[in-house]
Amino acid sequence: MQTIRKIWGPFNGRVSLNFNWDAIDQDSVVIVTVSECTPDGVRFIGAANISADNVAPHGPPYDNNHGVTFVVNVDWPEPLHIATDITVLDAKPVEVQFYEPDVSHNLGMRTQYQQSNLWCWIATAVSVDRFYDPASTWTQCQVMTQIGQEINGYPTDTSACPTDAALRANPVLAARLADPYDIAARYVMDDPALGVDRRYLKSGGVTDALKKTNNLASWQGPGVTLDQLAHEVNAGRPVIAGITWNSGGSHYVTIAGVQGEGLLILDPVNGQSLTEFGEFPGTYFGGATLDGYAFTQP
Repeated sequence: MQTIRKIWGPFNGRVSLNFNWDAIDQDSVVIVTVSECTPDGVRFIGAANISADNVAPHGPPYDNNHGVTFVVNVDWPEPLHIATDITVLDAKPVEVQFYEPDVSHNLGMRTQYQQSNLWCWIATAVSVDRFYDPASTWTQCQVMTQIGQEINGYPTDTSACPTDAALRANPVLAARLADPYDIAARYVMDDPALGVDRRYLKSGGVTDALKKTNNLASWQGPGVTLDQLAHEVNAGRPVIAGITWNSGGSHYVTIAGVQGEGLLILDPVNGQSLTEFGEFPGTYFGGATLDGYAFTQP
């Protein structure tokens, strides 16, 4: 086993990185861990959420360069320096197995990326609404505006949506905002240049958002069975799962497919993934506990 520490940055957001290293082949087993650090490489535990994923070793015959590419996510308003420990294991896989999931119970649903760091509850609700009614005009900021005014008592002359003037002055941000199904839309509302009232950039409950879009059927506790989930999905009704990360903070994702023990998860931060019912959410992106499920309706 060999490890090299590499200092990167400063940067923020989702960044694809590559490190060439002759010790790595295309079939090597490589582990990448990441932490915040000072410019001179001293690691520390900061307040930012930082993670590494999409680790892909490369080498001949498919790539002339030996090494690994991976994606680092730095969830922080300001660019940060990060340290990655890139470890290549001596052992290689003894067998390669191929698995092609049955998508017969996949609803074909798309998920919107959450346009603010705390808007997973809104992004999942609006995604469900658009699945049921592709002609719906609800946007994430419109839902947040109405909830903020009706539930939180924010003044009616305020809004979670950027003004037309702010969008004209920031065409790059406007382009990111225009397509919520593109990962570039993630967290775009948090950019101060858009001038969004910061009170609206808040967390909340998915049931409030689903009530606003008229898509809430019921809230169920964490004891829902796999058969119950399959019944909902097979009937064409996506289910939203509420979880609490082991590291703290709540999150919402959509279950849009069930096949055997497998669940198709649509995550407004991490995109699409497959997991098993018995392992969700205990091993999901660092681990979480299950709070319950929102059953939905057209």
